[in-house]
Amino acid sequence: MILRINIQAFCLNEDTVAAILALADERLLIRSSINAELGGSVRALEALETTKTPDLIIVETAAEGEALFAELDSLANVCEPGTRVILIGIQNDIALFRELMKMGVSEYMVTPIETSQLLEAIVQSFQGDKTDRSARMIASIAACGGAGSSEVAYCLASELSTTYDSEVIIVDMDIFFGTSALAFNLQPQQTIVDALTQFNRLDPELLERFLVDVNDKISILAAPAALTANIQISAEAVDAVLSLARQMTDFVIVDLPHRWDPWVLDVLVNAEEVILVTEPDLMNLRDAKNMLELLSTKRGKNSPARLVFNKVGKSSKTELSGSNFKKMLKVEPEILIPYDPGLFGAALNNGEIPVTMNEKSKVASAIKDLAALVSGKTPVEKPKKKLFSFFK
Repeated sequence: MILRINIQAFCLNEDTVAAILALADERLLIRSSINAELGGSVRALEALETTKTPDLIIVETAAEGEALFAELDSLANVCEPGTRVILIGIQNDIALFRELMKMGVSEYMVTPIETSQLLEAIVQSFQGDKTDRSARMIASIAACGGAGSSEVAYCLASELSTTYDSEVIIVDMDIFFGTSALAFNLQPQQTIVDALTQFNRLDPELLERFLVDVNDKISILAAPAALTANIQISAEAVDAVLSLARQMTDFVIVDLPHRWDPWVLDVLVNAEEVILVTEPDLMNLRDAKNMLELLSTKRGKNSPARLVFNKVGKSSKTELSGSNFKKMLKVEPEILIPYDPGLFGAALNNGEIPVTMNEKSKVASAIKDLAALVSGKTPVEKPKKKLFSFFK
């Protein structure tokens, strides 16, 4: 959940200011505007009388008893309805906390505060709000071209739709070489290019026209796979398309091309999960190292990209092991997908997904493990078949 909110804080000491400004380094608030200044409630009243009320106000106060409630009454007079308020005070009193909650304060915290505590309070304050888009976004990208990130994305979509009984939209962002339509044996009349070029007027009905249904659970926003596609992709357009898609489904899987444009990095930062698909060789090791190092600074330690080995066993005598990658990257692959050219080749020729062609294959087992890691959901238990139909 990436929040896009305006946060204004009015503090009494520099430590609180520092803790609030440190929120700017948190991935969940990378799209938010964060300001903090000294002055407490006195400064808050002055500022809010002449400016538009922000989405969230953080006020630090040393007042107690009736003086505290008087300050809150004054703040209420200059705040627009619906404004969220986090109050930082000096009293550690459960009765006070309950009274403040009844008054509509979003959260009450006792000084001194830490950035992690503030982040948790902010996220909870906006939980379920319209700024909290419902779908979980998963981005799949290859460390090197040909590593198979698209195939992993499509297999994952199939697994999520069945095991978790969820609707999935696949967004194929590889404009010139995208394979989603080919993989599902579809011939879309309109593509991601149509959505991107009309992002200013997009609404659910229009985006629905650009989607192609694979089945009752999976839809794709396909790439034209045409070298003549004349489009300059902007981060603004991509964000508009993905934001709307997230309002229409349970999962959005973004199949990213092997390129490093600003909008690609933007998607990788915003996604709840990032799957970095590599083959176990030296070239992939080098590129995976560069990508993971940059993503770790952008996404933070709590939201690392997940390393997935694909085509394991393709060159068993020369390929690198997970321990080789760990020495260089400080991380090991979380999932190993075996090399099975027969299964993938047959699936492509038939316009099917490998995991649906052979649900008992090692590939399907690896994808099932990957889905469990990135879904954030509990599998939906399928009803057991009864031995005889007349048993009730």
